[in-house]
Amino acid sequence: MENIFNPKTRENWGNVLESKTSELPANKILCAAAGSFLLGTTLKIAGQRKIGSFIGSFALPLLALGAYRKYSASSSSKTEIENETETTAPAAAHHEDQTNDLNDPI
Repeated sequence: MENIFNPKTRENWGNVLESKTSELPANKILCAAAGSFLLGTTLKIAGQRKIGSFIGSFALPLLALGAYRKYSASSSSKTEIENETETTAPAAAHHEDQTNDLNDPI
C-alpha cells in the first residue's frame, strides 16, 4: 500500500511533526491549548457555536503534544542525571581506595 501523503520520500508524519515543533517550548504549546479551550468556550457562550467548536477542537491535540513534550523532556533529564551519577560514583570510590592505601601502616 502506497503512502498517499508523501509518496516520494515516505516520511513518517510523527518525525515530520516533531521536527517542525522541536523549537517550540512545551509551556507555549500548553498555553496555546488553554487559549484554544477558553476562546472556543467564549465563542460558544457568545452564540458562535460552529466556530467555537472548531477552535475548541484544537485544545486536546495541543494539550497532548505539550504533555508529551513535558514528559519526554523530564524523563530525558532524569536519564542524563542517572548516567552522570553512574559515571562519577565509581571514580569517587576508586579515589577513596587510593587515599586509604596511603594512610594504612605497613
